[in-house]
Amino acid sequence: MRRMKGIMLRTPAAALALAIALSIAPYVNTDFRPEGLVTGCLAASGFDEDALESAFGMTFDARGYETHLQGIKAAEYAVIKGGIKRLIYCLDLSEAASYDTLVPVGADPLEKIGGLDVYMQQHGSGFASDGGTVGLTEAEDALDDLERLKELCDDNKVGFTLVITPLHSSRYDTLDEKDLKSYKKSLASIADVWDFSFSSFSGDARYFASKDVARHSLCDMMTFVMSGAKEGYPEGFGHLLTRRTADKQLRAMDKIILPSEGSYTCRVPILLYHHISEDAGNRAEVTPATFRAHMEAIKNAGYTAVTTRQMIDYVWHGGDLPDKPIYITFDDGYLSNYEIAYPILKELGLKATIFTIGSSIGKDTYKNTAHPITPHFTYAQAQEMERSGVIEIESHTFDMHQSALYEGARARQTATPLAGESISDYIAALSRDYAAYENAYDFDFSALAYPKGQYTAEAEELFHSLGIKLTVSTTTDRENILVRWQPQSLYALCRWDIPNEMSASELLELIK
Repeated sequence: MRRMKGIMLRTPAAALALAIALSIAPYVNTDFRPEGLVTGCLAASGFDEDALESAFGMTFDARGYETHLQGIKAAEYAVIKGGIKRLIYCLDLSEAASYDTLVPVGADPLEKIGGLDVYMQQHGSGFASDGGTVGLTEAEDALDDLERLKELCDDNKVGFTLVITPLHSSRYDTLDEKDLKSYKKSLASIADVWDFSFSSFSGDARYFASKDVARHSLCDMMTFVMSGAKEGYPEGFGHLLTRRTADKQLRAMDKIILPSEGSYTCRVPILLYHHISEDAGNRAEVTPATFRAHMEAIKNAGYTAVTTRQMIDYVWHGGDLPDKPIYITFDDGYLSNYEIAYPILKELGLKATIFTIGSSIGKDTYKNTAHPITPHFTYAQAQEMERSGVIEIESHTFDMHQSALYEGARARQTATPLAGESISDYIAALSRDYAAYENAYDFDFSALAYPKGQYTAEAEELFHSLGIKLTVSTTTDRENILVRWQPQSLYALCRWDIPNEMSASELLELIK
């Protein structure tokens, strides 16, 4: 969870505004006195302070600046007055070149990220090529600044590490290769340098907020690679340059080849079902015959049903997914899912995820009333399905899918604020609901389906901070493209709500 210190910084631009306002005194008028500081270029603001603490065993602050001079002043102040024990200073190579860092606009760390074409439609201006080759004409001044900063750290017994943050190829490819290698070797003569500037990620804009600024996912990976936890990350991400190893590591970076997009992305269509009934009286219901026909068509067409955990493993740990994956989901937790869908899925060797409403588990009447509702399966039946490996149980919230018919105008029908509700009260309500589910049942949730598909940025931020890695909506506005090592590709995934009147052939046409 990213530490919140009074202000929720959702964009690098917001972090920049705060950083400039604080200027050279980042710790004035605050109770937070970190032991470590990550600062320097704007990408420094993307580091997760809790991840830094876990990796290095001390509290950290992370503040990025638009200019090298601002970063140097903040670092000097922190060393002299801030009482820090460790300084990680980030460079984006603009400190040595003649270009200005391109400040990203609207780079929300909660943004849903999927297909590259959609991403470039939204953020393409941040990756436009400047053209020509850029020499590192400011390198000498930058090296003088950094050498002075290293001496200051030594005098104050502060550990000092330099980090060259990731650059998109549209920036990296414009830098003069000879100047760049010379500059990096000079940096390594001052202090150890973690060089992340070019890697297998550099060719894909989805890992960047702009050509100069890495998104949070790459900052998190930098943290763990620097701490020594390289397992699970792609080979060639991060090279430690020292006086002795700089030449060898730079030669290794020369051999990095940008991978094809298909080697680290995967398209996953998602189906949404609810109740299964012979009557199938509304769009949210299908008959057993329709459901079986759909599942048989999916299997015969070569699709493999995948689990929530497989999708998370693919994105978070670089795991594998089968050819033609599909994610089959149910909302609410009806008894028919246990009595009808579960046996069909088991027979056909398919898997599914059921997003359950906690307050309705085992109920056939609306909570605290005698009003009849469509029966829901019991906790014991949920456990049986999970143990089988056929079904995963995930959250549809504990009680945020209420009925206005039974609870009136203040019924909370979705995980969005009530009319007139303050943000603080709304976040508190979300937190109580999540805790209620944890207290009532022993489920290990890693995914959540928003009731009626409706959500807010505050809901996304809270649930992800509580350990929910995958969220689904009910929109169909884009394809679900999972991107390895980009957690935002698991946010607010789209689902096709499948009606009873849809034939098996129409279903296959829909998802192809």
